[in-house]
Amino acid sequence: MLNSIGNDAVKVLDVLCSQTDPDLVYRFAPTLLRNHPVPTMNAVIRMSSLDPRRLMPALLRYKSDRASAKGKATSNQAVRYVKHCIRDLRSTDPVLHNFLVSLLASDKNEQELMSYLDSDNVEMILDLDYAIRVCRQNGCKLACVRLLALQGMYESAVEMALDMNDVALAKEHASGPDDVTEQRALWLIIAKYLVKQTPPDVQGTVELVASSGVLRIEDVLPFFPDFVVIDNFKDEICDALEDYSRQIEDLRNTMQESTKSADAIRKDIRDLRGRACYVSSNQRCDSCNLSLLSRQLYVFPCSHAFHADCLRDIVLPTLPDHIRTQVVANWGRRSGVGSAAEVEDSIASSCPLCGDIMIDSIDQPLGTQAEARAWKLPDRTI
Repeated sequence: MLNSIGNDAVKVLDVLCSQTDPDLVYRFAPTLLRNHPVPTMNAVIRMSSLDPRRLMPALLRYKSDRASAKGKATSNQAVRYVKHCIRDLRSTDPVLHNFLVSLLASDKNEQELMSYLDSDNVEMILDLDYAIRVCRQNGCKLACVRLLALQGMYESAVEMALDMNDVALAKEHASGPDDVTEQRALWLIIAKYLVKQTPPDVQGTVELVASSGVLRIEDVLPFFPDFVVIDNFKDEICDALEDYSRQIEDLRNTMQESTKSADAIRKDIRDLRGRACYVSSNQRCDSCNLSLLSRQLYVFPCSHAFHADCLRDIVLPTLPDHIRTQVVANWGRRSGVGSAAEVEDSIASSCPLCGDIMIDSIDQPLGTQAEARAWKLPDRTI
């Protein structure tokens, strides 16, 4: 069969396709691809059971032959096969994806290369470092810009686009990062590039500020030389000054409101310092109804008053477990400043009869389960 390859390639390929052993295909594929690339690739594509990785030696030999001016009269059959594996067979093998980039870059086929890079999830499969290196070696700058952006290297992508004098491409990738600060830095790089033109591209810089969404005219003015006529920026500078005037007015209003609030707070503090609650000698505890002055007491601004232990017994059941434990532990040590403050913050933060505790207890039953059973009427059969 080796002797008949040169004359009867179609017959040889038919014989190979009829074989159940794919090793014959892997063995003779380099020679068949070198001499008869189109019919060989037609046969290989029909044989869907072949392992693309085991065909890589033949594909690499074919690529080398094309690079040395052999077989360039026909379309690149290696590209055809790898695209068949990726698009038709849905292969996610990184080896095939990296090889496709290498083939397209070697052929300077940037249109197809860009079409491939625009496909979904390509950055998850492709070795981006390898792809960037291959595209640089073959002068595929447009693909390099896209790959740098896919890798998150937006600054390098913008700078390479500007090296190509492609301001539109640089603008496209300047909006890539999610961080506004990083976006602003990229737009400033483009602005510097426009200003450094001879003469400075004033109109282009003004349009850049308007289209960026993150720059203001005052951000780019320092880049211009002193001799630039200000008339070119008259409208933009007036808009910026009006905007600053509005911001200053808003800040002034905010400061006035803050001053009024501070005055009101200071007045409340002065009033609280002079505020006092009076307890009469015959006033009684609102919980136990005994004389209020008989032991330590708490008086609230609403005029409700309780013995300290009565207030504790009312509030404790409403407290979370960890706070209830702290109150019980510190109750006997209330002489200390820290302990007294902790206890008062827990049990005397609001009046239990008209404060938050009463509001929170609105969904609680009025009596205990034992009281409910005592009031339950016996069943009577008529």
